[in-house]
Amino acid sequence: MTSPSEYALNFPALNEIQSTAVGNFLASPTRHASIVAPVGIGKTLVALSIWDRLGRPNTLIVVPRIVLIQNPWLKEMERIGIRPETVGQYYSEMKRPRRPLTLTLYQSLSANPGLIQDFDLVVFDEEQFLTQGYADLLGRTAATRCVLGMTGTLAEAARKNPELTRALPVVFESSIAQARGRNMLAQAEIIPVCVDLPRDERLEYLRLMAAYNSARRMAFRARGRYGQKAAHIVKQRINQLLSNTTPKLEKTLEIIEGDPSAPTLVFSLSIQSIETLRARLEERGIRARMITHELTDRAKRQEIVDGFGRDYSVLLSVGTLEVGFNVPNATREIIMANTGSLTRTEQRLGRVLRRDPRNPNKVAKVYVEVANGTTDAATLRRVNQAYTRLKEKGTRPPARPPEP
Repeated sequence: MTSPSEYALNFPALNEIQSTAVGNFLASPTRHASIVAPVGIGKTLVALSIWDRLGRPNTLIVVPRIVLIQNPWLKEMERIGIRPETVGQYYSEMKRPRRPLTLTLYQSLSANPGLIQDFDLVVFDEEQFLTQGYADLLGRTAATRCVLGMTGTLAEAARKNPELTRALPVVFESSIAQARGRNMLAQAEIIPVCVDLPRDERLEYLRLMAAYNSARRMAFRARGRYGQKAAHIVKQRINQLLSNTTPKLEKTLEIIEGDPSAPTLVFSLSIQSIETLRARLEERGIRARMITHELTDRAKRQEIVDGFGRDYSVLLSVGTLEVGFNVPNATREIIMANTGSLTRTEQRLGRVLRRDPRNPNKVAKVYVEVANGTTDAATLRRVNQAYTRLKEKGTRPPARPPEP
């Protein structure tokens, strides 16, 4: 079988952002570095171009979910001329590493970190996962010749684990706003949708917020995990309340019914809310599907995503779509509940900002539902911040990059 190292590969021309990212990594002193760019910018192609420019070394690519192995990685490799059957895969049911390219999961690599020693380049896709129980993998790559980290936003992950940016300093950073300015991402209209909580829910919200603030103060004074866990439990109850409130459900139905054929993503933090929404949509003759963490069958999840915009027009999600699924045909997004961090916000926003070759003039509509007088206001601020944030740091390539 022909090795990928022997292929005459056909790389597409890199755009300005991609080319600068590749050049900055190759010019970094240690070639242990991070590239930070939003969803849809083509980071997979950037990583493969770096691999090619380095002489196609034996490379281990680490991803958080199996779905990412097929798309974008194997799909992008096939597009440039690497046959998927020549690429190694190492995870639960398939442990077959191959040179020069192998794809694995953070969880699988954590169970067998010695695998790192067999590779000269390690790529951490969605590198923020190095702060989510896999920090030990970073230390394992200290002796690796080249290490590339890739993510959409790094600031929050770096606050959790400062060693991340010390070990993999950022050599390139771009934002959603910059990518939009270069026509790499679709334009969007951010539309606030304000509702009032019913009186009983309003009183319950105020009670829960008082309990949440009290639990946070106690956790801070005690500096213990028990207090933090108590605060987290209360916060989940607040999120459930804000996700399930009837005024948001009615507004969501109203938005979808205004153009029922528009491919629409709906994000919530409550399975109950999207189950109710699906039932109400079906009553109105609007087909909708749900995708959640409870759906563990990977083939079924991919089947649902593949049918979006073709067999049905509304895809309802609780978190699952944020990492690992490509839905460029989405033209509308409804955020029903607090998304939490800026990283999570950018991931959700990035789902609808991907350019669609079949709809090059797409202008996505992003509806952010806000319960007046609640923490939902922070969600709207984060969405606007993610959409307009400009970052110039690291976008200029250092002079005289060394040869591979």
